Amino acid sequence: MKLKSRVTISIFALVFVASVFIFLIPWGSVVAQGEGGQRIFGSDRFLTAVEVSKTGWQQAETVVLARADEYADALAGAPLAYKYNAPILLTLKDSLNKSARDEITRLKATRVIILGGSQAVSDSYV
Repeated sequence: MKLKSRVTISIFALVFVASVFIFLIPWGSVVAQGEGGQRIFGSDRFLTAVEVSKTGWQQAETVVLARADEYADALAGAPLAYKYNAPILLTLKDSLNKSARDEITRLKATRVIILGGSQAVSDSYV
């Protein structure tokens, strides 16, 4: 009986040590993009979203609109934006940001998908 428990303890110890060391092995490396990359930015988060839109779309039938101060909706909406090949623009809860409005006009969008419902973006300007 003692031999069986020693074997069991030894096996658990071996598995534990192996699982600790498995995370120490470098499985791959991440290399930062070289100098050839293009940084897309604006003076604030609203204008950064517009600049991303300008870089990726000349025209878009659909635009995804998310609240700027609640990033979870925008993150969760990324697959939806991908599905519709649509940029994600940011706005405030109670008013449509001017830069977002101008970008929707530039894109000639005919459909705007609002993330988060009326709790995130007010119905007053939808």
